[in-house]
Amino acid sequence: MTSTNNNNDDDDYVTNLINLANESSKKSISENVKPNFSLPPPSSSFSSSDASSSASDYDYIVNENAICIKECDEKGRGWYAKRPLAAGTVLMISKPLAMVMDWEEYNEEEEEEEEDDDDDDEEEKGGLKRNGLLILNLLQSITKNPSLWNDALSSLHPKDLKTAQSLPSWTCSDENVTNQIEEAIRNLNDTTTTATASFSADTIKEIQTRLPLIVRYNCLSVETSPELFIHPNINQGGHVNLSGTALYYQPSFFNHSPSKKPNVVRYAIGNIMFFVVGCSFEESVLPDEELCISYIEHETLMESTERVTALLDMDFQQQGQEEEDDADVSKHQDEKNGTNENDNKHDNDDDQGDNDDDDDECDDDGPNYPIIDDDIQQELMNMIPTERLNDITELLQQSTTSSNNWFKCDTHRLKILLALTHDGLGQFDKALSCWKECVDFAETYFPFLDENCIAIYVQYALCARALSLSSMTTMTAETTEDNNMALAKKYANLALKKHSLLYGGGVLRFRKRYEQELALQLRKEEEEDENNSKRKKTNSKSWMMVASSKKLSGPIAMNDLWPLSLDG
Repeated sequence: MTSTNNNNDDDDYVTNLINLANESSKKSISENVKPNFSLPPPSSSFSSSDASSSASDYDYIVNENAICIKECDEKGRGWYAKRPLAAGTVLMISKPLAMVMDWEEYNEEEEEEEEDDDDDDEEEKGGLKRNGLLILNLLQSITKNPSLWNDALSSLHPKDLKTAQSLPSWTCSDENVTNQIEEAIRNLNDTTTTATASFSADTIKEIQTRLPLIVRYNCLSVETSPELFIHPNINQGGHVNLSGTALYYQPSFFNHSPSKKPNVVRYAIGNIMFFVVGCSFEESVLPDEELCISYIEHETLMESTERVTALLDMDFQQQGQEEEDDADVSKHQDEKNGTNENDNKHDNDDDQGDNDDDDDECDDDGPNYPIIDDDIQQELMNMIPTERLNDITELLQQSTTSSNNWFKCDTHRLKILLALTHDGLGQFDKALSCWKECVDFAETYFPFLDENCIAIYVQYALCARALSLSSMTTMTAETTEDNNMALAKKYANLALKKHSLLYGGGVLRFRKRYEQELALQLRKEEEEDENNSKRKKTNSKSWMMVASSKKLSGPIAMNDLWPLSLDG
């Protein structure tokens, strides 16, 4: 059977990627540092002895004997299993044909112009600027290397000019980028260069029509460790600088899952994307079963078909009755569904898709997108804790009022903020109850190996441990203390087990990825001076508190719950 992510032999490659990501994230945006990490070497042993790997310039297929691309009359091409695949099986590792960083989309001058432009209140129509930049990058690469189009891009959806012409055309909302794209198209007509002389007029017309749609329907968001609470803060070890949008070749043949829980999950380290079987411990993907990913955030997959369709911003047809909440979402005939460019917890929900109709509200069904976005979460966490509690309580009431019909993930996000607030106030019993609700939500709705679920397990374990330690001075019932610590160790072990399946590397890799996360002082220490605590909260530019070496966080907590002696 294809090996899972527990191979020790891949440690050098993945550990090196993590180190490169850590170094790159520390670079200033002004240095224009873009991750350009390499695929595993041909000698890599991600696959077991019976595997036959396949490597190209852009993709490393771990075992060609395990997966294949097949044509389906109803859905077009897709990846399918050729043999049983267990949870944690690494299917492929890919680097992008092109990638645009989030910070490339804007610069300070543009931001100032937008702030000063009070006369233009109307939102620009058209596709996202990041997509336009991605198209421009690809055109420039095609000009230098026509085989990029002939051998890779031309095989992606929409598969031919006729199909592309049947779809809505795509235009960029940014006029400057549009002009650059038009100039790059004209360069393809330059027959004086050896590279582009091989392109006929018909091929250039096809590129001009198909390429924008190829990008729109196949690009993926790319984030490094977005599930970690440190992600937005570079100074605390976050990797938000490495976030972007990219077009991958072989991964473009993964279809959007018709199930609420896709059987393949993905994660990125820099520009390198890993695709891993995400079913549960007891299950496996069966032969001839399609391998699917989610194009949208996992926490929104449980919503109605209409809402999922709006998030995907594509034309779907429903399988089964419209009134069924769990109606499957599939492709519309030969069309491959496009990706939402923000599928992770820490993405900005203001950028959902390229739909020209950007109304925020449905007439009857409530908002089209989650209300509690990153900006609102940041605003809440910057408030004084007591005021924050009141506001979160009011928002929770709104989120659970049936007439408002908010997204289920709005309540989930508020519960996380509420848990963090109780933790920060030292109210660990209340926090633990909130974290339990978050755990229940994640286990009910997320894919088994979802990275956000692992991060919630970690916080649940840390909170239970904090409650156990605080109980030592206030309670006499040792059984209660033991129960809380047992709960902490149970979910610490479960977090490690899932982490090892998804990321490999056992406890060493877990500690490496979560070292800075555990350095956050999210829980109030009993011995902490009250005035000093208030000063920290007031002066901090981020809602996260400064790193702490005290007993509820840092190395002490890490060694207590995830000691090196653990078998990952």
